[in-house]
Amino acid sequence: MNWLLSVYTRRDPVTLRNVLEDLPKAAVWGLLEGPLIAFCFQWTLNRGHFLELLYSPLALFLSGVAGACFSVSFWFVLGVGNRWMARLLRDYPASFRNPLRVTYNGVGAGFALLISAALVTHIPGPVRFQVPHLWTVFCIDVAIGVVLAILIGLFRKLKAEVETVQAALRETEIRERSAAEAAAKAQALSLQAQINPHFFFNTLNTIAALIELDPAAARENVNRLADLFRYTLRCSQGNAVALVQELQFVRDYLEIEQARFQKRLRVEWPDLPLPEVQVPGLVMQPLVENAVKYGIAGALEGGVVRITVAKEGDRTRIAVANSTVHAVELSAERLYRNGHALENVRSRLRLFTGVAEPLEISQSAGWTELAFRI
Repeated sequence: MNWLLSVYTRRDPVTLRNVLEDLPKAAVWGLLEGPLIAFCFQWTLNRGHFLELLYSPLALFLSGVAGACFSVSFWFVLGVGNRWMARLLRDYPASFRNPLRVTYNGVGAGFALLISAALVTHIPGPVRFQVPHLWTVFCIDVAIGVVLAILIGLFRKLKAEVETVQAALRETEIRERSAAEAAAKAQALSLQAQINPHFFFNTLNTIAALIELDPAAARENVNRLADLFRYTLRCSQGNAVALVQELQFVRDYLEIEQARFQKRLRVEWPDLPLPEVQVPGLVMQPLVENAVKYGIAGALEGGVVRITVAKEGDRTRIAVANSTVHAVELSAERLYRNGHALENVRSRLRLFTGVAEPLEISQSAGWTELAFRI
């Protein structure tokens, strides 16, 4: 069976040797399929005399000969012809090659039908074959092949143009996304750089105040400040950090502030374990500093800074609250002044979350809270 089917599956170049090898295969294939096709026609057109074909050796022989004529004709025109065309057109683009092959197959099928009909109608013997409407079938076959070639050519041309436009759009989209990401990262780095001088200036003031009062505490806080410097250097690329790392940074900062405020500053920390989420580096310290400034520094008896972390569905709410003795105005004009730390935090959170107003500000009895969601 593989020997027989190889006549339709081989893709090697056309040579006289393999043509001579395939010719008997095509003839044998036709001899086998000719009687089968004759049975099908007999069953369809004259079912009552279907079995008569089995008892007529001459009819079986002639149907096999007719099948061989058709098989050899179509094998030579379409099989050998397509292999020859594949080699001839291999260097041409598909937009030219495919429509030409469709045209050839449409026209070639018509010529193969003419050749096989000429062979069949001239078989000598007591039975004469006739092929009615041969030229009509030939013309229709050729016309269908030409129309299909034109349609396929137009379709492939349109497809190529669409793919070209899509590729250009994808390239433009990639360039725009890369530019937007680079701009966002540059803006985040710029905003982060504004925090560092302000924060370290205040921290150095705190250490300077401790040098005369408690030199040992001052040395300890210098070491803490070194740890803070190392953390800010890790955050210098504008990348997100783990929440647990950001809270450790805030803890080191508040220990420095507690050296300044002593028992006036009390801190409540979130429950463990913390969610494994990412936050912008150095985003919480300005919120805590704002809580210390407005909730602790101005109150003789001090106050409480409360940090809470809570899961809300697939998001995490992070809040910094401070106790208040007197009501403080929380207008946007007052909190988000240009260059102010909270305006900086809001801008960085806006870049990180994509939310227009990421900071939530609320006041309740004796408390002021700033919160955001990641």
